[in-house]
Amino acid sequence: MPDGYTVNKIPSGLCAHFMYIGEHHYMDIDAEVAVGMYNAMWHFANDASAKYSMFKDGIYYERVDTTDYDGKFCKMDWFSHVQVKN
Repeated sequence: MPDGYTVNKIPSGLCAHFMYIGEHHYMDIDAEVAVGMYNAMWHFANDASAKYSMFKDGIYYERVDTTDYDGKFCKMDWFSHVQVKN
C-alpha cells in the first residue's frame, strides 16, 4: 500500500443489491432520482415480513458505472450487507 493509505477488510456475506436504470445521462442522476431509490431501500429495510434485514449502521457501497452508459441508459447500483431474520 502507498504511504498514507489504510486497508479495511470487509467480511464476506449476503448483500442486498438495488439497481436503478434510467433513460438519461448518468450525470443527470439527481436528488429526485436518488430519493426514489433510497425510498425503495427504506421500504425493504423496514418490511416486517421480509426474509432478510439490513445491518443497521453497516457498510454499504454505491456505484455509478460510467462505462455502462451507451447514450441510451445509465445505471446506479447500491449494495448493503443483510442477514437472515430469525
